[in-house]
Amino acid sequence: MSEDWISAREAAEVMWPGKRPAPVPNAITKRAEEGLIEARAELLTKQGPGGKTKVPDDPIPTEFWGGRAMVPDWESGVFTAHVQQNASEEEWKAFGVTFKRSKIEAMAPLKTGEIGAPAPAPTLAKNQGGNPGKYDWAVAVGTIVFKWSDPGNWQPLDVEEVRAALETHFAKTQKSPDEKLFKKYAEWIFQEIEKRK
Repeated sequence: MSEDWISAREAAEVMWPGKRPAPVPNAITKRAEEGLIEARAELLTKQGPGGKTKVPDDPIPTEFWGGRAMVPDWESGVFTAHVQQNASEEEWKAFGVTFKRSKIEAMAPLKTGEIGAPAPAPTLAKNQGGNPGKYDWAVAVGTIVFKWSDPGNWQPLDVEEVRAALETHFAKTQKSPDEKLFKKYAEWIFQEIEKRK
């Protein structure tokens, strides 16, 4: 295998070291669906009403990743999806799936250790008249977690999506935390979501 491409197994190990990802769509497949990660297959088969076609050594089309009933097998590198084509559904199977190494490594978690939950912003010891500078992070984090865990859930593609959701939450209030706090909480929440995929 060229050093520019890595197997599905290697990609999973880079993203989730020591863990076996569930056979469901995740951050890698969601990014591939959006065209943010390049993927190839040694062989792509398409089974539909007109029969079976085989496409050897070709890029995997983005519509494959958004197909119904997407089932990735990270260990074997065989991925299956049902894709709508010209008013009929086809079963597509990609064998020997590989991903562009640089794209996978760019989204991998930091190797320096886990990011802990940020400490709450300090509040004033004594009320000097008016409200102390406090933000309800518990409600903000809860809002993001519920948004992610609901059926048909939202799957953030990166830290910036989580940050944008936090900013939207706080836009509804009179006060907004500073950029450093948004960044710390967004990184922590995104890492926790990725661990559970």
